[in-house]
Amino acid sequence: MSGNIYSRAVRAHILVQIAIATIILDMIDLPSQLRAGVEEILGNADRSEFLANKEESPSKLIEIFLSKLETLKNRSPTGKLWFQYFEMVSLVKQFIESKRMGN
Repeated sequence: MSGNIYSRAVRAHILVQIAIATIILDMIDLPSQLRAGVEEILGNADRSEFLANKEESPSKLIEIFLSKLETLKNRSPTGKLWFQYFEMVSLVKQFIESKRMGN
């Protein structure tokens, strides 16, 4: 694949992952404090700032999100397929990030 086609394919998979994450977040009943944290995270595109934040809110949100993802995974074979897809796209994103950082 040439660079442009590869870039478009990766972007498409990332957009699908974001759509899945948005659907899952809509299914979760979050307290107002965590809901405000989600809006702050979604408004801030800089991932390094989010990861550097050591507050309880992001880690609690991630824990709730992953438990909901696990619940959906165990619900049906289709849920398991989407869970695997979500993990694969996350892995690709980590690979791209590490390649850009030189790790």
